[in-house]
Amino acid sequence: MVRKKSNLSIELISRYCVFAILNMYAVRKLFGGQFYMKGELPLDVANMTLGEVDSFSLGWTFMGYSIYYVAIIGIIQLIGAWLLLWNRTKLIGAFILVPIMVNIIIFDLIFIKIYTAAVLSIIIFGLLILIFQFNNQKLFAAIKILTSNNLQTSSKNVLINIGASLIALAMIFLFCYSIELLTWQT
Repeated sequence: MVRKKSNLSIELISRYCVFAILNMYAVRKLFGGQFYMKGELPLDVANMTLGEVDSFSLGWTFMGYSIYYVAIIGIIQLIGAWLLLWNRTKLIGAFILVPIMVNIIIFDLIFIKIYTAAVLSIIIFGLLILIFQFNNQKLFAAIKILTSNNLQTSSKNVLINIGASLIALAMIFLFCYSIELLTWQT
């Protein structure tokens, strides 16, 4: 009984830590300040030739080039972090955040080469894995249901859902692309 309560406490603390940290980073992404945004490069970076730019400045400039990319990552971080707050949605939040954190870890290790940032990302990733570990029975039950052949969906419904998803993605892409074209012309 004591062990179960301590596991629940550790899981709750893990969820709150991930929530707090990722909210901070997401807000910085959404309101500027995390990357070198297009048109707002520091003067020393702007005056360098491409061959002179260090990996951090190149990575920070690359990530800040598209405000849409930064906004999408920030919104996904916010959604995943907020879903961690409730027991019913915590695993969905963790599933949303794991690929984001893997991407950040790889980016930090390969491009940015500031290992303290990578360590923080690895800690957040580890906390997400800890959340999965504390909920492994629910996780395995969900995987079993999702991979069973007893799902009552027809192939027609699956094709309709795939088609609707592809159309929605195409519309989002066209919307973002048209906004990008309009901003290039001004």
